[in-house]
Amino acid sequence: MPRAVHTGSYGIILLLRGISYLPMPVLYLISSLLSPLMEHVIRYRRKTVDRNLSNAFPDKSLSERRQIRKNFYRHFTDLLIETVKALHWDSRKIMRHMSFRNEELLHKLAENGQPVLVASGHVGNWEWMNAYNRLRSVPIHPVYKYFADPVFDRLLYRSRSRLGAQPVPMKKTFRVVKEYMEKGKPGIFCFLADQCPLQHETEYWTQFLNQDTAVYLGIEKLSRRFGLPVVFMAIRKTKRGHYEVEFSKITGPAEQTPPLHITETHVRMLESLILENPQYWMWSHRRWKHSRADIPRKKSLYLDQEGIRTPVFKD
Repeated sequence: MPRAVHTGSYGIILLLRGISYLPMPVLYLISSLLSPLMEHVIRYRRKTVDRNLSNAFPDKSLSERRQIRKNFYRHFTDLLIETVKALHWDSRKIMRHMSFRNEELLHKLAENGQPVLVASGHVGNWEWMNAYNRLRSVPIHPVYKYFADPVFDRLLYRSRSRLGAQPVPMKKTFRVVKEYMEKGKPGIFCFLADQCPLQHETEYWTQFLNQDTAVYLGIEKLSRRFGLPVVFMAIRKTKRGHYEVEFSKITGPAEQTPPLHITETHVRMLESLILENPQYWMWSHRRWKHSRADIPRKKSLYLDQEGIRTPVFKD
């Protein structure tokens, strides 16, 4: 069944393309004016933001949480205009705003002639990483979910593609990775690991930001199935319009780790990154859509051994 096109989508896209030609100082001025409007007038997902902050930081005072909220909306509107600017800028201009730490780790793993799995989250500006061009012979594949509006979905796909990335729908990831393995081709597959699974896709629960949280096991399954290395990518905002990207090893090629080690490691690394500067995570993201009680236990994925629920990874 085709997805419905929201009324006015085409007009909004034409407007965004026009705005993308404005110089960055003007765009940041727009962002500064838009931020308080989004927080206090439009109140964009204000209830979701307040609920998420309250649940994540029960020990913080109301004034502390409000300050995080204020700083989040400032970053959020910056992120919006930076994403719009990517409709006009090329990868070379975007890369001038990015610096890198431990980049040689990613390059060394990519030189092994097989895919590398990269776990990250909605922190900093993940969209600008679509412009990463320092591994020219190795394609970058951001793994994504389809956007609800097909017009905006195509816009984001084209924006990411024109920067050099080759987006892969989440449902096709296994097939594409398998093809790379069969051909002995290197590739970087980037996952936003803080996506909320659908109810029927939920396989594992853990504690994340003081809450019971459903987590995809896709990265771990791919790593175990094909013996692939996993890297965590931390994106930190150093100042307005500038980001530092750090790569850290989670597991090496064909390295044996205990069940859930990969998943728990990237979840804990993401949580630590968020706690460094919480305003740079997407608090408007509806991360906790359902509770553990809503999800029927999938016996095919778990074995009970002395009260411990251990996942059984299948090909």
